[in-house]
Amino acid sequence: DAISEYKTAFELAKKNNDELVSLDKVVYTDYSSSLIKIGQLDEAIDILKKGVAYHSDSAQLYYNLALAYAQKQDIKNALTNGLKSYELNPKNGDLCFLIGHAFFSEKNYTDSSKYNEEALKSNVNPQYQATLFYELAFCYFTLNEYDNSIKYVKYLLKLIPDHLIGHQILLESLNIKGKHKEVIGIATKAISKMVDSLTIRYNLGLAYFREGRYEDAVGQIKVAIQYSKGDHSMYLHRALGDSYAMLAKYNDAIFAYQKAVESGENSPELWSNLACCYKSLNDYKNAIKALKKSISIKSEPQVHLSLGQLYVDAGKKKSALKQYEILKNLDAEKAQILRANIDSRFPQSHKVSDSIK
Repeated sequence: DAISEYKTAFELAKKNNDELVSLDKVVYTDYSSSLIKIGQLDEAIDILKKGVAYHSDSAQLYYNLALAYAQKQDIKNALTNGLKSYELNPKNGDLCFLIGHAFFSEKNYTDSSKYNEEALKSNVNPQYQATLFYELAFCYFTLNEYDNSIKYVKYLLKLIPDHLIGHQILLESLNIKGKHKEVIGIATKAISKMVDSLTIRYNLGLAYFREGRYEDAVGQIKVAIQYSKGDHSMYLHRALGDSYAMLAKYNDAIFAYQKAVESGENSPELWSNLACCYKSLNDYKNAIKALKKSISIKSEPQVHLSLGQLYVDAGKKKSALKQYEILKNLDAEKAQILRANIDSRFPQSHKVSDSIK
């Protein structure tokens, strides 16, 4: 067969030329291609090293060497030889894909997207298109270039309509871009076709929330929590709490927020939201405690104003005045708002108790 013939030719040339085998580059190319095709990668690499030593101007030989290394999962050597081939012939679409894919494996998404874009311009083998579209969508999503991630993931879904990760990238990108109605349509259709996951349900719930459909948001986030089996509880319960709060179901919101805290959520926004729920239930003690926690994480003028107002509502003049003093150095306008509320609530002749801690 062809491989036997090439092997015989190499052995004969080797006898006449010791270590290096000076054959035509076509022989090196065809022989190594045959070896790669049947998975004899180490032998192919050995042959190709000899080939590029004699034919350092051969883009094809460097490409074959890169391909052999890539199939061995030796990404470093695949990139080294792939980039040498690219210098000699940047119009090889399959080579550009190989380099882009190697950079993708290395999580170098900037260079991966660059070479995969080149692959698309250079007539890459159609069998690579789905992988190209996926990697480009993933890279651009990771790089926060959401218009491009949407563009390429839509190409991907035309080829593979039930691609789960593709749907997840698309829905997250669309939500970030504020296209919530489109998310609802795509996610609902996907779920009806059994393309379903925690991420799809969460993004659907988020889209419902942004559209003011809070009951629907609660329903989808609850399904996501069921799918999660304890994973991602932090942001799922936070989203559930936000939805319940918008429905004025404050006890349910508090329970969800507390579950988020138990799962590790500790953002100042969560504590501020929790304080609002407690305040709505006239539970000033826990509302004050939650706002203090928020401030301990990040001191914001608005939160100090809210805390000062809580002290006013709870009849704690001294504590309210303390927040006023803090606000004077943070935001004079908000300080004056709080001072006006204090003066309105506590006339100078009025004695108040400041016993609530």
